[in-house]
Amino acid sequence: MDIKVTPSARAEIDVLEIAEKLVREDFYANDYINSTLKLISDDIPYDMVKNNYLELMKMIFV
Repeated sequence: MDIKVTPSARAEIDVLEIAEKLVREDFYANDYINSTLKLISDDIPYDMVKNNYLELMKMIFV
């Protein structure tokens, strides 16, 4: 994109790289399983959430 979509991030921060690291390391897995799944009505597998999140980040930041 040709606009700055993360004004709170410093220019040298690679937002997509950070998103990919969070996905690889399953950073939010425990929170998703222990909290989020109890709050939503759909039983969406964590892997599906990770994949959709990463695709969204690629659409925004590539």
